[in-house]
Amino acid sequence: MANLHLTIQWTEGMPMTAECEFETWDVFTATRFAGNPLAVLFDADGVDVLQMQAVTREFDYSESVFIQAATLPGHDARLRIFTPAGELPFAGHPTVGAACALARRRGHAGSMRLELGAGSFAIETRLQKSLWSAEFVNPNLPRIVGPGPEPAQLAAALGLAPDQIAAGASAPRRVGAGIDFIAVQTSAQALVAAKLDVAAFDALAMDGACGLLVYAIESDGLNHQVRARMFAPHIGVPEDPATGSAAAALPAHLFDPESMADGLHRIEVLQGGEMGRPSRIEVSVAVECGCFAALTVAGQAVPVARGTILA
Repeated sequence: MANLHLTIQWTEGMPMTAECEFETWDVFTATRFAGNPLAVLFDADGVDVLQMQAVTREFDYSESVFIQAATLPGHDARLRIFTPAGELPFAGHPTVGAACALARRRGHAGSMRLELGAGSFAIETRLQKSLWSAEFVNPNLPRIVGPGPEPAQLAAALGLAPDQIAAGASAPRRVGAGIDFIAVQTSAQALVAAKLDVAAFDALAMDGACGLLVYAIESDGLNHQVRARMFAPHIGVPEDPATGSAAAALPAHLFDPESMADGLHRIEVLQGGEMGRPSRIEVSVAVECGCFAALTVAGQAVPVARGTILA
């Protein structure tokens, strides 16, 4: 399955057919100017695909999200999510950020259901001490899709030595929970030292996977903590400060559900520190009878700015 829906040839001077209000939010953080910045475009039904792509390139964030009227019964809105290179069926920080922005715009927190390309997402928004947060239920459970590229190739793309890439049960694999990533486990020192080599990255067989999720385990047990980085230059994101969709897929690489006790297992993903934009993503996965049974992703978000895209 190709995760990046399309790559659009952008036309310089692309006109807008209607004005569109927007807000920017910093997502997966409680602090403004940290986390992952996001542009949220409201009432975007009159914005076509080429215009969405042009606006996304103008903001030049990892993603922008366009909120449209829902097309499915029982849903509050439809989300269209774009990177600088094309459209994605799902991404974590646009889902959290859009939900918080919608709730704030409506004047109250609570439940909503959003329509994405990757399915129907039930979301709970909260407002505590003026701080917004959202938790979504991902209908796509974590899964191993297949093997990853050869460790030597991954090491070259990350500026590391091959022996710094975990092997055995932790060897690189393609994992997904709505969209796919290549998960690569390494040490804490190697994670900090990793430096993207774009030419070596381009030589990898990504086959539609959205990026390289590189992580190191900080602590394990019932509540895991990992530090992560995510590289995706082929979709216009050389490095991402917080990647909720990759965090959603991480349990497939980190855990073997067949050997786990039934119950809820939590992962705290810390990301973005190397970029000066620290982020925190909370993942909860339920295990029942040796299988993943439910998956949620949660995080905080802070509004930053608002304005209008002119016609």
